[in-house]
Amino acid sequence: MKNTSQFCTIVGMTVSELHFGMDEEHLDCIALKLCLANRIAEVHAGGVMNFVCNCEWGVPLWTAEAVIALKSTFDIRLNIVQPFEGQADRYSKEVRERFFNVHSRADSVITVHQKYCEDCYRDADIRMIDNSDILLTDDADSFIARYAVGNGKRVVGIYNEM
Repeated sequence: MKNTSQFCTIVGMTVSELHFGMDEEHLDCIALKLCLANRIAEVHAGGVMNFVCNCEWGVPLWTAEAVIALKSTFDIRLNIVQPFEGQADRYSKEVRERFFNVHSRADSVITVHQKYCEDCYRDADIRMIDNSDILLTDDADSFIARYAVGNGKRVVGIYNEM
């Protein structure tokens, strides 16, 4: 029997870090989104039904959108750990609407800080990892991946096994 109580945190690059930036019609962006959906389905097939992200614009927001889309096929849950209230304030109107749409359809939303502070994203990442079994990431050398490994969590690559 599968252990469906497992949690998987998904983190990745934001639009400012991606070579195609905000161009979601770029072939590399489309490929990334398909890869994300496939990896979520694979991790789910391995027994995970709870997915956690922070909804930063880029891979984290696309993750949330993919989980919501996959809810029509799989018994999965979206859990959001928001680093601070007002996280979406600096986003364009379109991205803010997507952000709030995802939040309204999430199974849970936890806010770590009331306002922005220097360590709010790090604190959210730590909270997600501390409460997860698996990390799905596009960067095995990031702080969060090293933190996950150091805490005995399994780290899986978005593009391939790490």
